[in-house]
Amino acid sequence: MKVEEVIGVRLTSRDVEWLAWMSRWRAVTAYQVVAWFDPDSATLVKQVERSCRRFRELGLVESAKLLGDRPMTHSVTREGLRVVEIEHAGRRPVVGTLHHDLAVVDCATWLHHRRSIGSFMTEVEIRAIDPPRAEFPEFALRAAPGAGRAILYPDLVTVHEQGLLAHEVELARKDRTRAVALMETYALSSRYLRVAYYGAPGVRKGLEEAAEKANKVVAGSGPKVFVRGWEWEERP
Repeated sequence: MKVEEVIGVRLTSRDVEWLAWMSRWRAVTAYQVVAWFDPDSATLVKQVERSCRRFRELGLVESAKLLGDRPMTHSVTREGLRVVEIEHAGRRPVVGTLHHDLAVVDCATWLHHRRSIGSFMTEVEIRAIDPPRAEFPEFALRAAPGAGRAILYPDLVTVHEQGLLAHEVELARKDRTRAVALMETYALSSRYLRVAYYGAPGVRKGLEEAAEKANKVVAGSGPKVFVRGWEWEERP
């Protein structure tokens, strides 16, 4: 890739690697970049922050302090996506969902390092593959009645020989009927082997009750909906 011919300056292979990874999410913090690539580094955060300033000057990322309790977040622009040869339009951060979006990045990092999951699809990537009007979505699902949406896009999907595994991060309580309908969507799917919901402490009990009800639709074949705790370490 002749990056210097595209933007008039030279990017290192590490710059390109960071940009490509950042493009998988709506937004990330410098700490999350470090947590993924080198969690034991004591100096890499400052290097990432310097690179993000450079990316911003080049129009490759947009940066903003959108949450009072989290550091500045960075999202890759269309020009940045073009530089790393990613064809989808990306997804801009939304303040109302940003806590959740950052938590999903933390969850993925935990799965990658602590559970040795090397390959997965993110919601941004799934939306690029399965637009809302896709006739035969590959990873997205037609939501069950009562789910409050027509299409269900998982937070994360891991691909295994036996089938697909979905991972959902939940920070806030959902209406019980809606939660059960979303879980039943996975339970009734022939493509998904199971789904794990990672619930913050205040919502876990409600998720467990909804999962118990959703699993009844596949009684006799074993549960497909599982609820996990907030098992990863929260990062800045």
